[in-house]
Amino acid sequence: MAIRLRSMGPRLRIRGGTFTPIHFRKSPAALPAVGYGSGGNRFILFFFAGLLAGTAAANFLHASLSDQAGYYLNLLSHQSNLGRTEQLALFGDICRQRMIEVLIAWLIGLTAYAVPCFCVLSAGFGLSVGVVLSVMTGQKGILGLPFFLASVMPQAFLYVPVWCLLLMWGIRRNGRLRIPALLLVLAFVAAGSACEVWLNPYFLSMTGKKCLKDRMKRAFSG
Repeated sequence: MAIRLRSMGPRLRIRGGTFTPIHFRKSPAALPAVGYGSGGNRFILFFFAGLLAGTAAANFLHASLSDQAGYYLNLLSHQSNLGRTEQLALFGDICRQRMIEVLIAWLIGLTAYAVPCFCVLSAGFGLSVGVVLSVMTGQKGILGLPFFLASVMPQAFLYVPVWCLLLMWGIRRNGRLRIPALLLVLAFVAAGSACEVWLNPYFLSMTGKKCLKDRMKRAFSG
């Protein structure tokens, strides 16, 4: 007959003169995610995998993406010429879209499949960055990288912390709602949307003027 002893360590069972430790099972929420790397490294890995895939896809589909890139760049360059009514309408559209994206990511973070879903989202984000950066480089040459950085500034300083926080919640997987924190996140999203409408056009304009001056200097010096 088995004899159970209580001790400071794990519960032990004596059976036939030998000690067999009995381990307690943890709840599924407390178990670490297995098979996707450790911490945020898994998301970085999937992001760069998507970045490489997006770069390869853009090079393969360069002809079909060039027209879309030209339309996108032309739209960004004329955004500063919009009237107040058009800017408010654009802000409402961008803010609604960004908040829907954040709410979907927040709901995914409450599920048991948060980590694999966020890995897919990281790969998708890297894919889109790779495509846009490659197409801009094809359109602007060496000036593609400055134009790409200008197209995501300054809203990136608000969006990046938001998505890092959502990824951190997904890693912990404790299923808490965090309503006050979510409201703060949505406030950051609204501020980022405002930056996209009213501040980002000036970053693009300054980058365009700087690149034009550098090109003229090289032309006259040559």
